[in-house]
Amino acid sequence: MINLCKSPSLSKTVRKRIMHFMTREEFLERFAKGEHVFDGVDLHGVDLSDADLKFVDLTRAELGMGVLRRTNLSCAELCEANLTGANMRRAQLGKANLCGARLSRADLDEARLNHADLRKADLRDANLRDADLSGADLSGANLGGANLSGARIGRATLISGNLSGADLSGAKFGGASLRWADLSDADLSDADLSDADLRGVNLSGANLSRARISRANLSEADLRGANLHDANLSGADLSDANLRDADLRGANLGGANLLDLDLSGADLRGANLLDADRIGAEFDTRTIFPRGFDPILADASGMHAELLRICFDVATVSPKRAAQAIAIIECELAQQLRLVHVRPLPPGDIDVCSIAAGSVA
Repeated sequence: MINLCKSPSLSKTVRKRIMHFMTREEFLERFAKGEHVFDGVDLHGVDLSDADLKFVDLTRAELGMGVLRRTNLSCAELCEANLTGANMRRAQLGKANLCGARLSRADLDEARLNHADLRKADLRDANLRDADLSGADLSGANLGGANLSGARIGRATLISGNLSGADLSGAKFGGASLRWADLSDADLSDADLSDADLRGVNLSGANLSRARISRANLSEADLRGANLHDANLSGADLSDANLRDADLRGANLGGANLLDLDLSGADLRGANLLDADRIGAEFDTRTIFPRGFDPILADASGMHAELLRICFDVATVSPKRAAQAIAIIECELAQQLRLVHVRPLPPGDIDVCSIAAGSVA
């Protein structure tokens, strides 16, 4: 019999593949005997369902199209392993190292990946429905088009991750860090993003209807054209965010920080703006505010001295509204300076600059 492994006619690549290929029986037998390091092993298409492989080292292993249903891979080393198209439903991967692993189109339905290392992993079009990713590190991971509906992602790190077009409906992100992540066109309807770090995140065109985003940090976030219908943004930080053409109908923005927010073309019909800080927020003629809400008078109420650089062009505001706004500013300043009396200005001689300079009696 010809020894293929030593045959000079075979390339090193072929010899390596033959030397490393294992059946389920051989692999499990060697593991049971205490061998735990299988760097580069070829288990392509092998069925390892229900196996207990805790702490196994499968670095750079070939596991594509494999079957790992309910397999225990907790604390396993799977860095740069190929798990493309693998069936890993309900697999246990808590604290596993999957950095740089290829998991595109893998089925991880209800899998446990809590505190796993998935940095720069390829999870494009993977199924992670109802998976547990709490505390996991997905920095720089590619989850474009993945299904994470109902997934638990609380306290996870997804800094600079790609989740564009992903299904994140009903996912729980409480306290997660998604700074500079790409969630454009993602479905986040009914998702929980409370207390999440979303600074600089791209949510343009995303569906955030009925999402819970209270106390989240969305400063400098891109929310152009996003659907925030009935979303809860109470207490959120939206300073310097871009909400051009966003749908905010029925949204709760109570107590939110809207400092220097861009609301051009946004629809805020039925939105709650109670106690929201709107200093410097931008809007245009296309912006639709809640019924009875006057942005000019609202901005006047609660203005501080720094806002007394005119936030509106007097030429475009009716004299009556301008006078009302300035009267509110006068009262506000008087209250702040604890003055009993504010020197009345002569009719038709309203000088906001003098108020800003503090020329009150």
